[in-house]
Amino acid sequence: VMGILMLISLAVVIFQLLTDIVYAWLDPRIRYE
Repeated sequence: VMGILMLISLAVVIFQLLTDIVYAWLDPRIRYE
């Protein structure tokens, strides 16, 4: 159970980082606000 939880949390963190990068790439104005 512990390993599965760690994998899920790691996937969530990576997904959040990817979405942040994609949003910054699609709309550079977000950074300056």
